[in-house]
Amino acid sequence: MLTFLTACVYHDIAGRIDCSKSNLTIQIDSVRGAASCSVANGIIYATVTGGEPPYQFMANNKLFETDSMKGLSPGIYVVKVIDALGCEAIQTNVTVPAAGFTFLTTFEPDTECLSNNGKVTIDIDQGNPPYVFSIDGGEFSADSTFVGLQFGVHIVKVSDVDECASELQVDVPRGASDVRWSTDIQPLLTLKCSDVGCHNGISRTNDFRKYKSAKKFAADIKTQTQNRSMPFEGSLTQDQIDIIACWVDDGAPEN
Repeated sequence: MLTFLTACVYHDIAGRIDCSKSNLTIQIDSVRGAASCSVANGIIYATVTGGEPPYQFMANNKLFETDSMKGLSPGIYVVKVIDALGCEAIQTNVTVPAAGFTFLTTFEPDTECLSNNGKVTIDIDQGNPPYVFSIDGGEFSADSTFVGLQFGVHIVKVSDVDECASELQVDVPRGASDVRWSTDIQPLLTLKCSDVGCHNGISRTNDFRKYKSAKKFAADIKTQTQNRSMPFEGSLTQDQIDIIACWVDDGAPEN
């Protein structure tokens, strides 16, 4: 457990289950499509390995007790398994088609830290056009391309000419951000953590001006800056906190 000293006050990170070390995985074996746009009889078959049983399963927000997730409407699903320890494994963009109604999605990742530039395009093969589209509760329109998206899951609703609607939970991927160790992170940690007399290799052995030390404790730096227990004075702006988080989520590269 890492303990930070900030202005002569120690802040401990509470013990917790580290799900990053879990070997829980889920794979999609097969999908049976629904009979039509308006019939909810699609099935997703999955296989789980690792983790701690018993397991629970979710397809979008619907809970299942087995790895055969039945009664699904046509759409795009986020499929999740949760084990007895609360650890999760996920498969995203799992498509349940309907007869004559298939969804095709293309993505561009979100690579901006303080803004969003993800993109998704929904194409429908066959079906009953024309279609209208809505994302995250917005207005419906004929435009099937959505831009300026944050990475993560977004809910797209599609309605055909007969107002038969489907819900697609699409997962926009995260790309490496534009945050750099040399120009963004090192100057920030030097100013806010080292120059104030804390993590400078003198009062503390951890010198956050040096990449190896910052890399070693990157996850804890992210946690304690986000909960504002570090720096002690809480002197980081929200943009600075977000920049640190982006760098850590990128894998804390020496760039």
